[in-house]
Amino acid sequence: MSAHETNSELMRRWTNSMLERHLSVGLLDRGQPDAKEQMLMPHESELAAYVAVGALSAQEADEWLERFARAARALAVSDEEVATEVVRARAEELLEDHLAALAPTLEARDRAASRRFHSALWALAHVGAISEETHHAYEVRAKPKRQPRPQASPAPSRPSFEAAVLERVVAGPSMRLSAVRLICAELYRDCVTLRWHRLLTPEETAARDEFSRLPIVRERRLEQRRRWGAEFELHDDRGTRYTPVDRNSPRDREWFRPRDDNPTPVWGDATFLPQTPRDATRLEAVNGSDRFVIALTDP
Repeated sequence: MSAHETNSELMRRWTNSMLERHLSVGLLDRGQPDAKEQMLMPHESELAAYVAVGALSAQEADEWLERFARAARALAVSDEEVATEVVRARAEELLEDHLAALAPTLEARDRAASRRFHSALWALAHVGAISEETHHAYEVRAKPKRQPRPQASPAPSRPSFEAAVLERVVAGPSMRLSAVRLICAELYRDCVTLRWHRLLTPEETAARDEFSRLPIVRERRLEQRRRWGAEFELHDDRGTRYTPVDRNSPRDREWFRPRDDNPTPVWGDATFLPQTPRDATRLEAVNGSDRFVIALTDP
């Protein structure tokens, strides 16, 4: 067989395969009113061109023309002529059986059952056994329902305060306990804030820096404050029950260290509710085993 003959055979196979695909796509377009025209108008001239270049024989061209004509006649038949009431009833009975096998939620739905339903729905719609309206109605009915999300428990309400009216600032004691100094107590109309200062050794600074490279989550933030900051409790001589409502993580400034072997200064604050009673004479701030006493009366 010569190269020319081989190429001609390949072209004929390709042309027949292309026409087969074209015909299959056209038969799927039952719902398009111009499907007949789309299928027939180009093909008489196209088939003649294929014959002229040897892509089809004259006999093959006549056979294809007849196949397209039969397809066009089939497409011209209305859905009412394609399916009788008995056929429609059987189609819907089949779809009801498939639909009953579908779980109502997507999480519980079996993939094989879903595939069977949608394949049957597609096939029955394209052969005209069910109308477009029925097709759409079954698609809506088969749509999975969303599983209701569990009701989230309401977040605990956080005590509110403004710290907007500062009534008094009282200096803390001058001593430093466990490297921590209580700088002052700020007495507001609706709360009290303690401000503290701590010096970290170079070893503590290195350990804190290594720890800070880990992802920040609430538990690590609490550990950071406990190991390299301060965690105060507050009491007074009037027996007030103070509740901590805002504790900031330790903050530092590296440029405060002229040399690497100098301590790293860090500081922070802690706010408590309620406000300190006006007749209180002493505040006691407890950080671990260390106690800081702040006198509220003039010396």
